[in-house]
Amino acid sequence: YPLACRIAIETLEILQDKKLPEEIERKGIAFRNQLRTQLAPEITVDGVGLASCISLENLPLSGIKQAYAIVKSLATQGVLVHLTGPMRNRIALIPSLLISDPSLEDSAKKIIQAFG
Repeated sequence: YPLACRIAIETLEILQDKKLPEEIERKGIAFRNQLRTQLAPEITVDGVGLASCISLENLPLSGIKQAYAIVKSLATQGVLVHLTGPMRNRIALIPSLLISDPSLEDSAKKIIQAFG
């Protein structure tokens, strides 16, 4: 299967790229900073690399209803995230490690709008 072999080789070349870890960290920091500056101060945003988490636990009623509504709203816009945490009041964001800067910025804008 030549196509499958070519895909495997390309994947290995991308993973061996020495700049990939730094690029992932740079994108993650920029993504979280964009969210932090636009969301309410009681909403916390943390993460490592591109994996990020928005915590609504400081909102009224621990933010459980808001978290569910935001996840549902984002799904209709094509931004797939999921609820996490013991009370399901945290939103996990785990984009592809190869996501482009424009796609990541677009996702951040949609997330910010969902908090409207």
